[in-house]
Amino acid sequence: MYMESRRATRITENLLSFSRVHKSDKRPISINEVVEKTLELRIHQLKINNINVKVELQPDLPMSMVDFDQMREVFMNIINNAEQAMTESHGRGKLIIRTRRSGEMVQVIFIDNGPGIPKENLTRIFDPFFTTKNVGEGTGLGLSMCHGILQAHGGRIYVSSDLGKGATFTVEIPVASEDKPVANQIDLTKGQGGPALKWFNS
Repeated sequence: MYMESRRATRITENLLSFSRVHKSDKRPISINEVVEKTLELRIHQLKINNINVKVELQPDLPMSMVDFDQMREVFMNIINNAEQAMTESHGRGKLIIRTRRSGEMVQVIFIDNGPGIPKENLTRIFDPFFTTKNVGEGTGLGLSMCHGILQAHGGRIYVSSDLGKGATFTVEIPVASEDKPVANQIDLTKGQGGPALKWFNS
């Protein structure tokens, strides 16, 4: 009874968060900064769980008009799911996070070497309440909220996977319009040329 009560509470909290998706405070923000700020919150636990994180940030990435907290929630959810999948599968893992520009979109790519996702689940993974976790362990709302948040930003999220070879989640967010004022982009690399490469733990 207690476990079912706790699960009902989590579902209610997630539903409330889901209903607030469209009430956003969008500002010109560096997606690179959102990635780094998200990792700052998770890197300690990732180290404890033997998850090796490699980050490749495109240094000249344009700004995107986003709600910082909502975008951080999206990235956090993807990272947490990858961490859990890798930990449960083989007690360790490798997570690569890349940012790059693709046309008028900024892409954030999350690549893990976990167990992968069965083909029959790939088309359902963003559906509300769909979960492969045991009863009481998940609400099935995390990725559907990510999908809703990105839709509200004019973006999208999609996944590719080979069973047994990990999964790749790609987030796409529109580049901020040039006719709107933007803040100065934070220099995360202090250098020029190729993507900023950083090992958060080894």
